[in-house]
Amino acid sequence: MYMSIEDIIYAVPHFSYSELLECINVLSRKKINIGSIGKSVLGKDIYILKIGKGPYKIHMNASMHANEWITTPIILQFISDLFNLPYYDELCSKISLDIVPMINPDGVDLVCNKIHSDIHEYSNLLFLNRYNRDFSDWKSNINGVDLNRNFPANFWRYKSTISYQNNTDFPSPKYYSGELPLSEPETKCLAKLCRYRNYDLVAALHTQGQVIYYTYNGNAPIKSVKIAKFLSKISGYELEEPEPDSSYAGFKDWFIQDFNKPGFTFELGKGENPLNYNEFTSLYKEAYPLLLNTLFSYEK
Repeated sequence: MYMSIEDIIYAVPHFSYSELLECINVLSRKKINIGSIGKSVLGKDIYILKIGKGPYKIHMNASMHANEWITTPIILQFISDLFNLPYYDELCSKISLDIVPMINPDGVDLVCNKIHSDIHEYSNLLFLNRYNRDFSDWKSNINGVDLNRNFPANFWRYKSTISYQNNTDFPSPKYYSGELPLSEPETKCLAKLCRYRNYDLVAALHTQGQVIYYTYNGNAPIKSVKIAKFLSKISGYELEEPEPDSSYAGFKDWFIQDFNKPGFTFELGKGENPLNYNEFTSLYKEAYPLLLNTLFSYEK
């Protein structure tokens, strides 16, 4: 039986859904509310971890892209470390933090070689991956839909331009937007959660690039600019505005569009996805001040 999050993180060569379940078991002994916002295509629970009862509501999520699974142990280690803060109780009176640590559990398991060839979807997955049994470059969910291109924010423009130009207007390891906005159970339950909770700020953890994206279509809520500059100064990450076409149909884009509140994408680390798990310690050290100071955005 594992006693700590660290024991789990450093015991494995990769971090799949089974490791997430082990971490949730450890966290269940803490003052944290654990629930599910829905299920993945293959029926896995998409867990939510809730901390604090303050009025300022923050949402963070990780592993929306399957080959960026390292963001899950980062956010779980962050949760574990929060409990050790000397001002933890005071912080919890100011904010409510909701974390969805693994949006795309099926895709993560596929990348981590935890999807077995006896499931009926496997033959189609092989076909989509050009019969390569190495799925380490896979970003999509198990249906071959890129979840960060499945949100209703200029969805049809993305589908008719970028997706068409990249020849990815069909299920594929990356970039396919799906037939309709929110067509996937993973994006559907995430959007439902955001509408219900009406967050003051959301942040999606991705890799890589060491940059912070905070705009949609070149625009950002007024408060976003101030927070983004603060986080950039603290973390050393550059602030970038994506090319307009690259900003379409993403989670952050949809949140800014529909709620007119701060939405961020944090691109952690540098390298080629999936990032080397042996570099977890240095990557977490890099990400920690960014994540921690996001919680203090209520002061901005």
